[in-house]
Amino acid sequence: GVIVGGGRFVLTAGHLFRDRPGVGDSHGKIVLTTGQLIDVDLYHMEYDSSKGMDLAILKIETAPVSVPPVEMAEARVGQTVFTLGYIESFGLGRDGTIQENMPISDTANNYLEPLVQVGRIQSISERIVIKPVVGCAALVGLSGAPVLDEGGRLVGIFVDLNRRRDREGEEYTMHAVPVITGREVPVLSLIGQQH
Repeated sequence: GVIVGGGRFVLTAGHLFRDRPGVGDSHGKIVLTTGQLIDVDLYHMEYDSSKGMDLAILKIETAPVSVPPVEMAEARVGQTVFTLGYIESFGLGRDGTIQENMPISDTANNYLEPLVQVGRIQSISERIVIKPVVGCAALVGLSGAPVLDEGGRLVGIFVDLNRRRDREGEEYTMHAVPVITGREVPVLSLIGQQH
């Protein structure tokens, strides 16, 4: 996910919470890239795979997290984008090597930075369709990851991957939910964020 709303909320994928009790009843912890554990509560969820809706907002229950503000932008076809996450549960260690994610109990001293997947936007409708250009296609580990444009602005939240096989090999496309479209964005109004 990505911290938004003045460090008070986390924007992530809704399908991660589809089996949880519901808004206000789902408490948990998340790990920041610094290794810090913070308490969160499910604040809002939109999940309907048939309509392309797959977003959740987590409310940070501790003091707001000090992070630079995230600017949001509308995605464009042909645009190069960067998805940051823990592909197949791997991240970048302090020593610059790729390592498997540590158990949560070990994160304070052994945190990992996210890996980067570079792609190009092929199309946009209810979801952004991204063709991977550099990096591996992530089968697991990127749900809820931020999708950033070349200016570092948030354009989407990663939600799934499509794999197509034929005689010539495999083709992967990644899908993200856009954070801004040509219409009103009610999720942003819930957290008091402007675009």
